[in-house]
Amino acid sequence: MATALAFPGSGLGSALDIRMRREARRRSNLLQTKTMPMDTAIPPVIPAPEEMRTVEELREDLTAWLAAMRCFTLGSDPTTRLAEKALKLGTLPSSVAPTAKVLDPMEVLDEDFYEHKGGKDAEKELHGHGTLEYDGGSYVKGSWCHGVRHGTFTFDTNKPEAEVIYMEGDYREDMLEGRVVLQVRDGGWREGWYKAGVLHGFCRHFDTKKKLTFLGMYRNGKPFGTCWQLHSDGGAVMGRVNEEGDLTGPDLAYLFPDLSTALVGTFCRGELVTGQAATLAALRLDYGTVKVPLFTPGEGPLLKKEISTSDTITSLPLVQDPYEIATVEVRQSSVPFAEEGLFARRAVPPDTVLAFYNGVRYIRPADAPQTWQNEANAYKIFDPTCKDGVFNIPAKYHSMEHYCASLAHKTNHSFVPNCEFGEFQHPRWGLVPCIVSKHAMAAGEEAFVWYGYDLDFCPDWYLDAWEQQAFTVPDSMRSEYGLS
Repeated sequence: MATALAFPGSGLGSALDIRMRREARRRSNLLQTKTMPMDTAIPPVIPAPEEMRTVEELREDLTAWLAAMRCFTLGSDPTTRLAEKALKLGTLPSSVAPTAKVLDPMEVLDEDFYEHKGGKDAEKELHGHGTLEYDGGSYVKGSWCHGVRHGTFTFDTNKPEAEVIYMEGDYREDMLEGRVVLQVRDGGWREGWYKAGVLHGFCRHFDTKKKLTFLGMYRNGKPFGTCWQLHSDGGAVMGRVNEEGDLTGPDLAYLFPDLSTALVGTFCRGELVTGQAATLAALRLDYGTVKVPLFTPGEGPLLKKEISTSDTITSLPLVQDPYEIATVEVRQSSVPFAEEGLFARRAVPPDTVLAFYNGVRYIRPADAPQTWQNEANAYKIFDPTCKDGVFNIPAKYHSMEHYCASLAHKTNHSFVPNCEFGEFQHPRWGLVPCIVSKHAMAAGEEAFVWYGYDLDFCPDWYLDAWEQQAFTVPDSMRSEYGLS
């Protein structure tokens, strides 16, 4: 093993030598891509008609696929759970277009000086396995063949101008080829399949917490075909992207967390423009990798994205949310002296979104009295988009006869709740509060949340319940309290 310290004029690591190598790589890339034909669109692979499956069977299939897709691993081999699903991960069979931008994360180090540890050939070119440690703390580890990168590489840098700060992947003839995992400047992660240095195959995006945010195919460095844009709350937008790789146009869909209820229609960059309620009807597999949901024709009123204001709650106050229709219902509460309550229509596991809290929005006055938390303000709740913001259901909308577009405000209080407040990026309402189950709930069970009032400024009924320990215990939790 040889060790060499690179500095100006030393040959191998000099600035002039580095520039010459970079230009040689670019010329090589250009020569290779010029011989390739222009890429053409490949129609999705549509399997032969399958036997009719129930919505539940389709949903279970989609759930298992998404669970596998959400797994993230580093290393040179694809995620085990993806391989177990027999998914055909890899590059597209088409050629890369000559105009496609080649990615080489290491170019950011081309003019930096480094110390090399590893082998060289007779011409003192890097050869075999080795490492490059740069003055600024950057690091490259991999295999060379007579000065050309050819093998598995690891790249790590803290340079502020670097778009990619970490990478694991294979090089072939000095260009990325095959599966590559990289971390971008904002801390998010990408896993994709490259051909001739261009992202040209299956790809997944993960956020800083390694939660899946995108999956689909790329072609010539842009999203292609049917792609998924996933939200952290369980919802997703999917469909065929346009020429720019955006989820823009007709025939797209927003899929709710139950993976069976949807809004189908027109979207712009992943946001609802207009859509109608629909239900999962079938699944197909594109490119042996990407599940494509097929839905029933849209039905009912044409819905649109409309963020509420201090004056308007919605233009369609009596049009129910399609997800809530399938998940919850409002009827007389089981709590003595209470009015209406929110009940699960079907059995749900823990961490299931049940209902949404839409309302008028405004800023809580700075001089608002502490008695803000009283009967007159019973429907006020936090606004997740604004620290000092408030959601409210005006008095004229308290009755189901006048407002049923969202139903979370019908959830009653318990000091031992089976649900809790959360946040949800709703296609119609935007970012709003929601109700999420904490425990498994049976069909017909009433939902409860803890209101969290300050005992010094709470409504009388709330203080009385606390002092008398009159705690309503949800059905799913009665055995924990010895009440079964």
